Amino acid sequence: SYISEQENHNNELRVASVEIHTKSEFLKDGVVLVDTPGAGSVHEKNSLSAYEFVRESDAVIFVLSVDSPLNEIEIDFLKKVKKYAGKFYFCVNKKDIIDEKELSSYLEYCCSIIEHIMGIENIKIYPVSAKTGEGVNKLKSDVAEELSEFSDRIIDKSVRLKLLEILKNTRVQISSYRSVLNMAPNVFRRRFEEINREISRLRGEIEETDDRKILPKVKLNEEKLKLKVKVEELFGIDYYYDMEFVDTDEVILAAEYKKQAAELYDELENTLNSVFMYKEENAYAVARRIEDLNILIRNIEKYEKQVKKHE
Repeated sequence: SYISEQENHNNELRVASVEIHTKSEFLKDGVVLVDTPGAGSVHEKNSLSAYEFVRESDAVIFVLSVDSPLNEIEIDFLKKVKKYAGKFYFCVNKKDIIDEKELSSYLEYCCSIIEHIMGIENIKIYPVSAKTGEGVNKLKSDVAEELSEFSDRIIDKSVRLKLLEILKNTRVQISSYRSVLNMAPNVFRRRFEEINREISRLRGEIEETDDRKILPKVKLNEEKLKLKVKVEELFGIDYYYDMEFVDTDEVILAAEYKKQAAELYDELENTLNSVFMYKEENAYAVARRIEDLNILIRNIEKYEKQVKKHE
């Protein structure tokens, strides 16, 4: 009633997630099982939701199907999420609809692709049938046994992977900030004035909108994207915005939209003004700030090496 496309078409009920509590031997030791939308779904938001959940996961069961070859979206998905989870299990569903020879050939095909993507050898793939239940107990018992015996190792790897990603992103952001401080003053001032003109233009556009008008909520993400692209174009900084997942039919009052958009502009202006202020200081002060950033980058690189050393 809540999660199927047939019963809740285009998510008309606006369901973000459904949480079910049940007595289960498999879950008794604190395991939380999340059934995400499928990667490569015709609904783009489903793939994004799956990706966000996997970023927070420690282990992943990745399900393929014999009637659907591994597609580019799923391959891209695996390349991204392997940086976050400490353990992956792979299974192929619908083994009941093909014969053993075809199944063996399909498993061999999947193994070769997945091993290449994940960068490891001898991947095990579990052939299962959700319809008949065949093979499911084997997958379930192996997962339960590994989580029982090696949970510390899996969680340790998961935490290290997530930490490495945080350190890498932080290093990239600081390097971008350092490059801005290194910009010639006249170049920086010209680009600073251009981004301010763009922000003023965007402010003017939304101020003309009637407060009572209904707007698509996704426009807020579009506004963030415009600012992000402009900052990267002018300063080479990958400016981070948290993109909220919203359905295309979700709406917002123009008055609330104006308020949230204004907060975006204010935040960006404050950030750029602080950088501008640093650029206006004397050459010695700017050089000191750049050296401080160099030290910070070196420390982050040192932490990255330490984390990788314990893999």
